[in-house]
Amino acid sequence: MKPDLVRVELYADPRKGDDDPAIIELEHKGTISGTHSGHLYGGSAPADRPAEYYTPRIRPCHPEAILPLDASEVYWEQ
Repeated sequence: MKPDLVRVELYADPRKGDDDPAIIELEHKGTISGTHSGHLYGGSAPADRPAEYYTPRIRPCHPEAILPLDASEVYWEQ
């Protein structure tokens, strides 16, 4: 999948009293050497929430795409 067809984000539910969730778009950093179509994304989140409050997600970024949609091709490193 081409990187311009997806948006990679960190997502955190709204805090008590807030209406909006925290959504941080990650930047495409390049391809992963030795893979067929692996891509590396990175970014930073504010330190006002623990890291475990965030969930990485991939969303289609195309005008005809239906949201939400997760890509089954993604493997998360633990």
